[in-house]
Amino acid sequence: MDGASCHKNQTNSAPTSRALKAGIQAWLEEKEIWYDTNNTKAELMMVVGANKPKPIYRATEIASSYQHFVYYTPPYHPELQPIELIWDNIKSGIADVPASNMDAASGKN
Repeated sequence: MDGASCHKNQTNSAPTSRALKAGIQAWLEEKEIWYDTNNTKAELMMVVGANKPKPIYRATEIASSYQHFVYYTPPYHPELQPIELIWDNIKSGIADVPASNMDAASGKN
């Protein structure tokens, strides 16, 4: 599976720097991680970074519930994606026989 964001939807995501301070504190309390209540948001984010869990992806959970494994391909390697090979064949076929006019291109023969 490729690394598209829809395939890498985390079920256990940690707060990011865009989160509100109260949200970060709530996450730390939920995980029972000690922090100083006087910490700034930046200091809280350092605590979050040190205690960030290993990501668990929804696609992986769904696949494992059916006893399947999910392997992610490295980014920027379209040669490892079967759909990219299929699109390459389709585009090559279209390029080999170009349309002679707009009616032929739109399929209005």
